[in-house]
Amino acid sequence: SVLAAKAATSTVPIVMAGALAPDAMGLVATLARPGGNVTGVANMSGSVTAKRLQLLHELVPGATRIAYLTNPAVPGWDRTVKTVEDAGATMALRISAATASTPEEIDRMLASLAEQRPDAILVGNALLFWMHRRRIVDFCARHRIPAGYAYGEVVREGGLTSYASSLEDTFRLAGTFVARILGGAKPADLPVEMPTRYELHVNATTAKALGIPIPAAIRANAEIVE
Repeated sequence: SVLAAKAATSTVPIVMAGALAPDAMGLVATLARPGGNVTGVANMSGSVTAKRLQLLHELVPGATRIAYLTNPAVPGWDRTVKTVEDAGATMALRISAATASTPEEIDRMLASLAEQRPDAILVGNALLFWMHRRRIVDFCARHRIPAGYAYGEVVREGGLTSYASSLEDTFRLAGTFVARILGGAKPADLPVEMPTRYELHVNATTAKALGIPIPAAIRANAEIVE
């Protein structure tokens, strides 16, 4: 959506709310000096996704074959895949990328995963997967595959676990950019910011249905959704 807005205007201020790696996408010159009409809140997905993989592994230690759901239409997606693969290698995990860029491709991807039967699924934070999260959650429940998500809200809807910044916090922070621009600041001069607080969520009901005991260390640091 931010790419579409930037393509439509180079003068009207645009405030991002959690755009993925905006410097790699060409939305800003640099995070410190955006240099154009776009600024706001970024989501640097690589390191956070690697952390998400680590936490999924701690929750489901027996899972060694992990399918990583990613959208190749998102600029920089291949770098995130490499980061996840490298993180997986340190934990002796086999990571396979499962790609989809449209709702129809999600159907084909899930059909393929049903045949492959990975031990667990790590869902990337592409907006496409957020929009069709219900389809993915239902698939994982039906096939009894544990999955980690990029949005805490998905856990409240039945997903097993997530490690993510709060969407409410992200949009609240983006709102401060709007206020500053309306007060006379220029987007070019407002450094892009990133969320500083990430939350671990685990759905206890889903874990019980999958026969997954929640480790004490995870339970002590997570918000447990009943």
